[in-house]
Amino acid sequence: MNLDSPEDNWTPDERVFIRLNVLIIYKKVENPIDKFIIIAMHESGYTQEEIGQMLGISQEAVSKRYKNAVIRLKEFRKKGIV
Repeated sequence: MNLDSPEDNWTPDERVFIRLNVLIIYKKVENPIDKFIIIAMHESGYTQEEIGQMLGISQEAVSKRYKNAVIRLKEFRKKGIV
């Protein structure tokens, strides 16, 4: 899933926020696999399926890890950390 794909369910504001804060996201997300997923999707343009193949996990697992990382980021944003 590309961040620009219509089926991603992210609002335009969320898309802009994620794009502008990739480095902060990378620093705040502790799990190295989740960091890789974020950077691979946003900086390198890989799809979730391609990332899953690289990591030896399903696309669904990539999607779940990505969404959980973004949820954590939103929590940081609400607390004023990001």
